[in-house]
Amino acid sequence: MLYRLAVETGLRSSELSSLTRASFQLDGDDPCVIVAAAYSKHRREDRQPIRPEVVLLLRTYLANKTPAARAFPMPPSDRVSRMFKQDTDRASIVHRDVSGRVVDFHALRHTFISNLVSGGVYPKVAQQLARHSTVKLTLDRYTHTFQGELKTALNRLPNLTSTEPVKNGATGNANLPQAG
Repeated sequence: MLYRLAVETGLRSSELSSLTRASFQLDGDDPCVIVAAAYSKHRREDRQPIRPEVVLLLRTYLANKTPAARAFPMPPSDRVSRMFKQDTDRASIVHRDVSGRVVDFHALRHTFISNLVSGGVYPKVAQQLARHSTVKLTLDRYTHTFQGELKTALNRLPNLTSTEPVKNGATGNANLPQAG
C-alpha cells in the first residue's frame, strides 16, 4: 500500500512516513491525503487528491488503525533506501532501468509525474500535483518518456501524403500534398 500510494500521489518518503490514519480524508467528493506543514517540503499543509480506486484500498488498509496510528511502518529516513532495495529485490525488480536511471524510492515520484504528463495532463496541473515551484522543474527534471511514446507522438501528426494537389495554388504550394 505504501508504494501504491507513493506512485499514485507523488508523495516523498518523508511525507509518507509522517502520515497517520487521521491524515486521510476518504469520504466526500474530494478524498485526499493531508501532509502536515511540519513534514511538507514547503512548510505548508498540502492536500493531495486521491483516486477513487486508491480510496477503496485505503479504507480497507486503514480500517483497524486508530486516528493517531502511523499509516505505514517505515524505518528511519536513513534506512528507507535499504527497505526499498530489499522489497524490490524480493519482487525481482532491477535497480537500473534500460536508460541507466536508478530505480529507488524517489523514482516513484518521478513515475507519478511522468505518468501525469504521459496521460495528457496539462503541465501546469502536473506542476500543481507535484507541488513544485516551477513548471520547468516538473517537466525538465521529473518527466521522463516511456518506450514507444516518441513513435506514438509522431503518429499523431497529420498525414501529409496525398495524391491530390492543393486546390488553391495562390501560396506557391500547388505541388505540395494536402494536409490530412
